[in-house]
Amino acid sequence: PPGVPIMSRNPEVALYADRPLVAFPNATWPQVLAYARSHGARYLVVSDWEITKLRPQLRFLLDPNQAPPELKHLVTLQGPMRRVMIYQITTRPEGAVPSEPSEVTTAD
Repeated sequence: PPGVPIMSRNPEVALYADRPLVAFPNATWPQVLAYARSHGARYLVVSDWEITKLRPQLRFLLDPNQAPPELKHLVTLQGPMRRVMIYQITTRPEGAVPSEPSEVTTAD
């Protein structure tokens, strides 16, 4: 919807979407989620480069099947150099606390 903030590391995402930007903090998942909700962000946009290089503690976001229940995977876009995942941040049931996703192991 128009005017709904997007959380992203890149301000260009919000600019081209014509939406307000909420900065994506380099923090734990519960902290990221709390910050997103406190600033009204309804969408989270992440790239594989960003997660791999800058936010490895959030590497579960690279696999939509491993995403925490607070996120709904909308689309994955594959570019020539990067993969981008777009998630919707779902509303929180009363009294619910953010989940702490389990560690995802990847083969190197």
